[in-house]
Amino acid sequence: MVPLDEVLASEGLVVYALNGQSLTREHGGPARLLVPGRYGFHNVKWLTRMELLDHPAEGYWEARGWTATSVHTLSRIDLVQALPDGRLLAGGVAFAGRRGISAVEVRMNDGPWQPAELHTPALAATSWVQWLADLPLPEGEARISARAVDGDGVPQREDEQ
Repeated sequence: MVPLDEVLASEGLVVYALNGQSLTREHGGPARLLVPGRYGFHNVKWLTRMELLDHPAEGYWEARGWTATSVHTLSRIDLVQALPDGRLLAGGVAFAGRRGISAVEVRMNDGPWQPAELHTPALAATSWVQWLADLPLPEGEARISARAVDGDGVPQREDEQ
């Protein structure tokens, strides 16, 4: 079950086609409800009918203990490359659902957080944001970490995910 106000506020979609073809069963066909800001597995798939209720109701998964939590802010490192001029490039993507990304920071080992450059503007309010950081090449091994800050200014959780 998805509250109607959440669907409307997020510009939710009833999806029945993908790339000009009817939605396959593997992709949730005959239709699926796509609500930005929810994890994919919390979106309704295999939609065959819709009911509007004037009260909250548990859906199939909620009745089994699952919740419809919003997307957590996250960042990912996809590239680390040493350059001949003594620099190190690190890059990746960040995502926070409807909240968007306002910043990404990187650090080596336990050093200070440094701002990364965001590829802006984002393609859409709910799309992944690419980032790139130009770092000095360390002597020896280094652990590179990244953290994203959502559009509300809240950084992602500190624990590794």
